Amino acid sequence: MKGRDMRNGGGCRPLRVLFVSRGLFDERDSFKVGFQMRTFSEMEAVISRRNVRRPIEALLLDFEERRLLERHALNGAAGRSGSPVMDQRVKRRVVNMHAPRFDAMALKYSVWALESIWGAAIVAAVALKSKADIIHTHGEWATFSSIPASRLLRVPLIYDIHGVLEELFPRGTGRGLAYKVVKLFERICIRGASRLIVVSEAMKTHFGGSYDSKAMVVPCSVDPRFMQWDGSERSEARREMALDGRFVVAFSGSFFPHWQQPHKMAPVFKEIRARIPGSLFLVLTTDEVASVRDFLTCAGLDAADLEVRKLAHADVPRYLAAADAGLLIRARDIINKVASPVKFAEYLACGVPVLCTQGIGDVSDVVRDHGVGLVIDNDLERVDWDRVCEDLLELANTETRDRCRRVARDLFSWETHAALIEDLYLELAPPSST
Repeated sequence: MKGRDMRNGGGCRPLRVLFVSRGLFDERDSFKVGFQMRTFSEMEAVISRRNVRRPIEALLLDFEERRLLERHALNGAAGRSGSPVMDQRVKRRVVNMHAPRFDAMALKYSVWALESIWGAAIVAAVALKSKADIIHTHGEWATFSSIPASRLLRVPLIYDIHGVLEELFPRGTGRGLAYKVVKLFERICIRGASRLIVVSEAMKTHFGGSYDSKAMVVPCSVDPRFMQWDGSERSEARREMALDGRFVVAFSGSFFPHWQQPHKMAPVFKEIRARIPGSLFLVLTTDEVASVRDFLTCAGLDAADLEVRKLAHADVPRYLAAADAGLLIRARDIINKVASPVKFAEYLACGVPVLCTQGIGDVSDVVRDHGVGLVIDNDLERVDWDRVCEDLLELANTETRDRCRRVARDLFSWETHAALIEDLYLELAPPSST
């Protein structure tokens, strides 16, 4: 495998990291977008670091359904990550797999376990051939399938936990056979890993104090491209969209997934619009503009108070910087309690204070402790909107925008967290030989 420039590593043997995942190139399910973005961003940050103490050679082993690979004509040649660094510096293997779908969750996960036996053989073979020093997994299936290789080959296993498996069950379900089977797999994965990477302190607490010693918090963060915002770009974007003199409330991301609470966005903006005349709702999304506009106008918003743009992710910072506040509205449940929405980090990196609801991972604590927004009750009828709007206007200034960017740089930079992950690799890996 081809590693990075050896100049930074002092001539020592490269550290070989085998990343293992499942469904990383599946674009059919919006539910997986966050998983894919987090995984690619973290891997790219780790392998593209400069001034490392030991160069890293990376191999990504991803398991996909055969039907997906045939449709994309990949046939074992890994899809594109959308990242030049990932495409050039990481060797990839995508393994064809047949993943039947069953209505019965318990039966599905029984088959899932059988697939893991086959997956375990593949992981072990690849780890052995590549002489992996670290196995770094994303997702419970990849972790479950990698535990045998870790034990057999005595290779440290890092389990990167993106969420809790309760997200597989609609609210009000669970606690039956399917739930017990899923939670069993979760416990096996956690106990079988050498170290855990979790996305929030709240998630670390959720899994219990017995795992504190082997869990490291790495929140969903932003890459340097989101850190390049300055005041001139904000002014240019506001002129381009004719926003001068208007208070702009923004939402960035996929609009319609249920966890984004789209049905609450219009009521929130209505309350703001009623108290801050001339307010505008700016939606930067990957969804179709007409669909988002129709949804919001049907919810009672005036078309003149809307600006909806469909953008590639790389184009978001320029327009997001034009906003005076960013919305982060989530339901209060176990899934959001342990979450780390990348949207929060992106808002701050673009200098946008956040209006969020309670119970979203560590978001509320960061907002309160650092003065980078406001936290409101999940029950919108209990919110003192007069006070909220007064506070939002007070936050709409250059000092607050600069503070937001500092917090993003200090707490939510992939550059910072990649260094911590490298430290973890070096702690677990065998010593290098020159």
